[in-house]
Amino acid sequence: SFMDEAAANSLGAAPLKPRLAEVDALKTTAELADLLGRYSMIAIGGAVNGFVEADAGDPTRVVVYLAQAGTALPDRDYYLNDDKRFVDIREKYRQYLEKAFTLAGRPNAAADAGTVLALETDLARIQWTRVESRDAVKTYNKYALPKLVQDMPGFDWMAWARPQQIDTQADWVISQPSFFKNF
Repeated sequence: SFMDEAAANSLGAAPLKPRLAEVDALKTTAELADLLGRYSMIAIGGAVNGFVEADAGDPTRVVVYLAQAGTALPDRDYYLNDDKRFVDIREKYRQYLEKAFTLAGRPNAAADAGTVLALETDLARIQWTRVESRDAVKTYNKYALPKLVQDMPGFDWMAWARPQQIDTQADWVISQPSFFKNF
């Protein structure tokens, strides 16, 4: 009720062009980490869900929490379950992605849709189940940022944290450590 649909339709994908250009310009994993950190600051999701909250182990302190993310469908089973229902949902999601990429003017919309679905499926393979992710003890894994950088290489955690100004935060809680090691 608050959206001017006519204006949104007339603009088309134009408001997204600067963001898409940022993604297209990426050359290194450090640049990707920085971009994901900047996007996290403005609530654009990525493979990492980071937030600041009271420490569950010591509520007088505030810590950075990291939780798995990176998939648009509701649960990892939507990517991994071969029941007809989930296969149909994945196909409809791929069609949605293709349409979105077409509307955004991507020259290889079908291939891009397949690539996104494949990437999200890879992420789903390393995600914890909902049951595992609700285990308050199993998901409370405190790290100092240098230990996170050491134990979970391959992603520039400092480049991700810096734009959010959480790179000096002493304590981090990693909800699903195996996800981040594989990520």
